[in-house]
Amino acid sequence: RIMKLLFLNHLKPNVIFQGIFFCYLIYALINLYALKKENQGISFTVQFKEWLKIMKNSVVFVLISFFAGLYFKIDIFLLNYLKGQHTIGVYSAGYKFLEALMFVPASYNIVSIPILSKIFAHNRKFFLERIKRDFIYVGIFGIFFSFSLALGAPYFLPLFLKGDYFNSIAVFQIIIFAFPLLFVTSIMLNGLYI
Repeated sequence: RIMKLLFLNHLKPNVIFQGIFFCYLIYALINLYALKKENQGISFTVQFKEWLKIMKNSVVFVLISFFAGLYFKIDIFLLNYLKGQHTIGVYSAGYKFLEALMFVPASYNIVSIPILSKIFAHNRKFFLERIKRDFIYVGIFGIFFSFSLALGAPYFLPLFLKGDYFNSIAVFQIIIFAFPLLFVTSIMLNGLYI
């Protein structure tokens, strides 16, 4: 029985990681199929001059991504130093729910970037007005969304969080208020990208 438990405990993370890899592989293949179907003559060749030009023009965005990644990880290092690993587990469990909600600003970005790009190409003044308007509307939506989730968290999160992780509800109720800031920051980044 002990050997069986040890074997299952050893196998479980591997199976989970293999499943995650398999899902990402399927996702990549579906995207590749859709891309080839949309663009019949697409070929995958490396053009170093074009690649270097893209790298040169994307330094600002690489730095933005680097500092954003640092921002999203520095809290773990501080918590580990100040409070220990148990606190990191509680914090990370609450934080995962915020990460899961990132599909909302991502959906906005996917839909808005092509529209904003067309507007920018035709009328830059209207583009700036549209960015301001989106900033206000998305900010208001983000605040309303955050308050709704913060108030509803004690009712729906216990369905997922048990035992020691029950304290993660309080973490979620605090960090959900980063959501409006993440949302409006994505609008500013869209403006920079465009």
